[in-house]
Amino acid sequence: MPSKKEMKKLRRDQLLEMLIEQTKRKDELELQLAEAEKKLQSREIALQEAGTMAEAALGLNAVFEAADAAAAQYLENIRALSSRQKIITEQMEAEVQEKCAAMESDTWRRCEAMEAETRKKCADMTAQAKQEADAYWAEVSKRMDQYLQDHEELTEWLIRRRESRMQEEKP
Repeated sequence: MPSKKEMKKLRRDQLLEMLIEQTKRKDELELQLAEAEKKLQSREIALQEAGTMAEAALGLNAVFEAADAAAAQYLENIRALSSRQKIITEQMEAEVQEKCAAMESDTWRRCEAMEAETRKKCADMTAQAKQEADAYWAEVSKRMDQYLQDHEELTEWLIRRRESRMQEEKP
């Protein structure tokens, strides 16, 4: 039977293999017990023939001691296996928690990267829109200047009107 340290290192399939072996051992012991019971019955016949109760008690003690020992060993193996399975379950739970924490951290990292990328795209789009608006305004201003140059009379009229309004506003 492996020590506690060795048990902790075993994989689930190895533990299941040990459980199967213990089940086979239990079955073997049950067969031995059945054979012992058959022998006991035959001994009872022999005891009846021999006629002494003391000899029957001694024979029965040996059979019951063997059965007790087998049952005790079986229970001990079941307890040990149960303990190993509990340890393995705790280890697996710890591993799952570690993996979940790693996945959560990775997800946060990816989200932050996506957010930074989105912010950069927004800034680029805003800069492009501003550039396009400035270019449009420059074109409109250029056309207005050209229009005013083409219609110089209108420009002079606008300037005179502005000057006259300024004169009116002065007290």
